[in-house]
Amino acid sequence: MALRGRERFERTLVQGRRARSGPLAVAVAPGTDPEGSLRLGLAVRVSGKARAVRRNRLRRRLRAAASVAGLEGRDVVVRAGAEALGLDFQDLVDHFRRAVARAERSS
Repeated sequence: MALRGRERFERTLVQGRRARSGPLAVAVAPGTDPEGSLRLGLAVRVSGKARAVRRNRLRRRLRAAASVAGLEGRDVVVRAGAEALGLDFQDLVDHFRRAVARAERSS
């Protein structure tokens, strides 16, 4: 499920289509996993007190949102900031789906 390796991460950013929805920015490329599952890369920025705790909480929420959003067969890089921590989980899933749909519609 993780998009491992700098080359794959950068390939998705360079070759993928990009879009935003709320506090999320995504880059979506056709999947490289032979099993057809979602490969997810996260770029999370959080500032302030307890940065590591908040950053890891956001990463866990983004991974959970990606698994619920039904995005199999894609490589996705998500950029998110601390604003995403304040969203309800369903809103986070909706922003995720919306951003991926916009990226796939763009040319």
